Amino acid sequence: INFPIVRVYLLAFGKLLTLPDNRIILEVKDPAMYHFDKAKSYLAEWNKTGVVCYESVLPFGISDSLRIRMLTQDMNKYLNLNGRMEKRRLKCLVMSRADTTSGLLKTNGRIGRRNTLHSNEPIKQLRYAHLDNIIWELNDVPGSLPAVDETNFPGEVDMDLKISSFANLDEVRAAIKPYGLTLQEASRELEVFVLSEATHQ
Repeated sequence: INFPIVRVYLLAFGKLLTLPDNRIILEVKDPAMYHFDKAKSYLAEWNKTGVVCYESVLPFGISDSLRIRMLTQDMNKYLNLNGRMEKRRLKCLVMSRADTTSGLLKTNGRIGRRNTLHSNEPIKQLRYAHLDNIIWELNDVPGSLPAVDETNFPGEVDMDLKISSFANLDEVRAAIKPYGLTLQEASRELEVFVLSEATHQ
């Protein structure tokens, strides 16, 4: 009910909570129709054209693949759009390990879980937390390159990071370097959501 069009598609694909904005590609004439920008319009005004109401009743036990196909076909047909998930090669930020032997990544789990990365504190802390929290913060920066984790480190870590903003990549690189981590620009094939206007022959 009154849901942004792109978010309805992401909900149908099961990607609403996992796909960051920097993996959404709008190949449309007017991207502002599908992405609210508070610098350009008021939300109440944008909602008049930018949101939809949709309901679908499907048989119990329907497969995920068929459900996704039926929901997206509905959206594409009624909105004259073409929304789909694709693999595309994009420039991105890759976090990896420069040092895999020193044991710099570790935790003292007894002190409990803590994550202040999203705070305004000058020293941001991770306690008994996963490195994907750093990736989440990098992806949450408006207009940022997609960030991916190639550290292959599966466990929890304790980190103290002197970062004023995750938009400042030099600060991020300096903060993670003592833990044997690097952050470099590279090209990777990533899963993205693409929205374009439908074309009819």
